[in-house]
Amino acid sequence: MGLIHPLSTSAEGIIQLKLSELSKTYYPKMVMANNEAAAVATYHEFLKKAEEIGLAQLEAAWTTKYADFK
Repeated sequence: MGLIHPLSTSAEGIIQLKLSELSKTYYPKMVMANNEAAAVATYHEFLKKAEEIGLAQLEAAWTTKYADFK
């Protein structure tokens, strides 16, 4: 999977960087949540923000690149 990372200067590379930073913010919030419901709510908030950043575009690029390695 390490071979399918987009160039850091491409649109997908920038999305990947932003998602990495987002996960660094939200992962501790999920782990340290007071209860399961709070962790799940935080996870859904993370997913919403990830979609806003461009997760679908990055996934499409990964899928295309992965198909080239099959």
